[in-house]
Parts: sequence; C-alpha cells; structure tokens
Amino acid sequence: MSEEAKAPVLKLLAHGGYKLTRSRRAVVDAIVKRERPFTTAEVHQWLKERRLPGGLTTVYRTLEVLAKLGAVERFHQDESCHGYILAASLHRHYVVCSNCGLIYHFPECNVGELVPQLAQASKFSIQGHRLEFYGLCETCQRRAS
Repeated sequence: MSEEAKAPVLKLLAHGGYKLTRSRRAVVDAIVKRERPFTTAEVHQWLKERRLPGGLTTVYRTLEVLAKLGAVERFHQDESCHGYILAASLHRHYVVCSNCGLIYHFPECNVGELVPQLAQASKFSIQGHRLEFYGLCETCQRRAS
C-alpha cells in the first residue's frame, strides 16, 4: 500500500497524543501492507526481517493503541489468541477462512433490524456491531478434498 494508506493511521496516532516514533511508523508500515489478518508476532517478524525498529513489546503496545483508536480491529482466532486487521471503517462484516486466514468483507447488513429488539431485551444502549463468520475459503476447500 502507498503512503496514502499510512497517512490516516499516523494521523490517528498524532491526534490521539502519541508520538510518531520510528518504531510506531515501522509498525504502521507493516500493517498497511497486510491483506490478511495478522498477529503481533507476525508484525514483529516482518520488522526483524527488514531490520526495522520495533521489539515485540513495542509492536504489542502499538497494536493495542491502534485498536483503542479504531485503526485496527481485533478478532479472536482458534488458537485462543487474537489477530488484527486494518480497519477501513467501524462498521465491518467479515467471512474469515479458519484455515488460511483469508478475509472477505461484505457490505450487506440486516442486523440493524435486530438492534431495537436486542437493546430492549438487554437494556443496553447499542452503539455499534461487528459480524464475523468462519469457514473454509474456496482454495482451502479444494485442498481438503
């Protein structure tokens, strides 16, 4: 991805009061190049391979800050850990391949019809949602058969 993909993420960090250190810039560079979900360890490995600054703790803290600011989204993986994906917006829906991690973003959303019922039943003031489905992508299905 280009510099224009990094700019909004760096802007979020700066507006959030965070310094744009070389390590944070390197982490941002690593995540905007990803098309699939990634873990802290994968980002750290990417930085190490390119001899860029950013220890494992720095990567973890940076991703947590970016999640708090809404620049990345955290989601659960089977290994009882979580992965991240760059957030294009706060209203996202995914189909995630349980085998290879490929993500398909789908824009359709019929969940809005359920929100008033859920709010009434739970007594929550619902502010948003995220929907994730898991399964096998076409390539992994072919490999499995």
